[in-house]
Amino acid sequence: MPERPEVFMSAPHSDNPVAGTSADDVQTVRRPLPLRPLCRTCGSENLARDAAARWDIAIQDWTITGLFDSTSCDDCGAESDDLAQWAPLQPGIGARVRILERPRVGGDRFRNREGTIVRTHFAGFYVRLDMTSRERTQKTELVETSHLEVLAPPYSCAG
Repeated sequence: MPERPEVFMSAPHSDNPVAGTSADDVQTVRRPLPLRPLCRTCGSENLARDAAARWDIAIQDWTITGLFDSTSCDDCGAESDDLAQWAPLQPGIGARVRILERPRVGGDRFRNREGTIVRTHFAGFYVRLDMTSRERTQKTELVETSHLEVLAPPYSCAG
């Protein structure tokens, strides 16, 4: 587990294969699952940290110049420097995912395809695949949980 998950989580990556290579030539690279902080006391995701911001004249906006160690939970009121317990983000309905290579005779034609989870199934999840420029119909594929890489959590409707 990284000491500073906030740095770990924001690591950039490219979804575009190198020019001149086909999808079959690109090797699957397993990245660690995205993480989410949970309160050690109550398990809530509603955690907050204080920060210092200073006005930047050049960009005409506030910029974060320091992040304080103390974390507090909005639900139970707990506060501590090590309150956040880091857990991998699990797939769920609405999550953006990438299909990892699956053992298939003749290869996996959906390897490295991205999409959104639309339904659960006892064997995994149904993923509505993003359409390619050559496809004319929307495809949905049943994928076992162990062959999914979570790219982004489900969008929240809470406001």
